[in-house]
Order: sequence, then structure tokens, then C-alpha cells
Amino acid sequence: MIRGSHLKVHRLVAALLEGRFRVIGDGSFKNELGTAAVQLLVKHRGSDRIIIRCQTPGLPHDQSPYRSELIGLMAGIMAIDWLLQQWAPNLLTRPRVWIACDGLSAIEMALLCLHYIPSSGHIASGQLGPSIKHAILQLLHGVRAPSSPSLRTIPPLVRPTFLAQQVIGYQGLLEGHKASSWLPLQQQHYDEIRCRRSVSLWASRLSQQLILIGFYMWEQWNSVQHLDDNVQLHERHSTINEGIHSQFDMVPMTCLGKFDQC
Repeated sequence: MIRGSHLKVHRLVAALLEGRFRVIGDGSFKNELGTAAVQLLVKHRGSDRIIIRCQTPGLPHDQSPYRSELIGLMAGIMAIDWLLQQWAPNLLTRPRVWIACDGLSAIEMALLCLHYIPSSGHIASGQLGPSIKHAILQLLHGVRAPSSPSLRTIPPLVRPTFLAQQVIGYQGLLEGHKASSWLPLQQQHYDEIRCRRSVSLWASRLSQQLILIGFYMWEQWNSVQHLDDNVQLHERHSTINEGIHSQFDMVPMTCLGKFDQC
């Protein structure tokens, strides 16, 4: 259902096209019944929203918390497609949408992305120049989505250094390896704000932060892979258990009785 008049849908569409759209979903599972609820709304703006309630399709034995979370995400994505088809059918590029879901394993498997996205709060080393911070954050976002960093969004002053860092590679970035041309750029920023800090010390601390960010990204991905509700992990365990049971069933009961007598 749509809360508010149909005219207010245009506000939601405008927010969608401007990248201010949010999809918040939650799934539920109980007594072999799966359900989900989703809200499509504008970040920090009013009460206009689209609310979706749905029942998870499938047989009772197909249901699970994971499946309920996924059906909620799928419902939200289908609603976005419907909005675009109705109000922006000639759009050439798909807008960016932020999705929130408390089932981390579900959203990881559904969207094949990592939710640890470094923000400006993770890069706050020694009064970092704004253009440098923006460029480094774009590089960090490119670790999981190599096609996402756009050179057009990088300030002209730091573009050569941005390209030099891309040559070093994302792996090198997370190991603390930086293009040497970052240092004179940061020194220029220090001169502009009349700061007497050491640019060499800044470079060392930035490397430490990049290594730490890389560790956090690896740690989260590793935890997602081994979550109890990870469906792929559960399927592997089930296959192994079935193999063990099949081998056990091949042993004659008379042999088992002999073991019991030992």
C-alpha cells in the first residue's frame, strides 16, 4: 500500500532519481510460515512511503528466516522497478538505492556486496585535505566495486595521483602502499591552513589506517561466510551429514552388534 496520496508518489520518484531513496526490509519465520515487510521511503524526509507486506512463496518445508529476508528485498527491488517503469521509463542509468536489512547473510548473498563501506570517519588522519579524503574514499569503495570510482568525481588537482594509486592497485592500497604524490598534495593543504604538522608522520598514520580498514573488511566478510544462517554453509554441512549417514547405513546391523559387545 502507499501511505499518502498518489500525488506524493512523485516525491518518492524524485528522491529515487536523486539517490536519496531507502529500502528497509525485515523478514519473519514461524511455524513453517514466512512473511516480510518492506518500506520504501526518503531518507530523513517526511512520512511519504510505500509499504509492502508479503508472504514468502514456497512449500512449508521450503521456508526459513533467510528466505523471508530475501523475499522482502526482492519485493523492494520489484517496487523500484515498477516506479521506474511508470515514471521514468526512458532513464538510461539506474539510480543508486540504499538497502537496510538485519539479515546480513541474506543481503550479502542477494546483492553480492560487502556492507563494510569505509566512511569519512575512518579516514581522519591529521587534518586530511578534503579533495584527498574524497579521492581515497572513492578508491576504498572501488575495492568491492572496481567500476564504481569515476574519474569525473575526482577534483582535477588530485586526478593524476588518483590514477597513480589505481596503478598500484586496490590490494596495495589495503596494504598501506600509497603513491608518493599524495605527500606534496597534503603538504600543500598544510601550507594553506598554516599547519606545521609533519607530512611524513601523516603518511605513516594514513598507511596504518588503510591497513586497519583492510583488516576490518576481511574480518566482516569472513564472519559472513561462517554465519550460522549462511545458506551455502548449511547446505555443505547437510551434504557432509548425509554422506556420513549413508556410510553408516552401509554397515550391517550384525557388525554394529559386535561393536556394542566390545
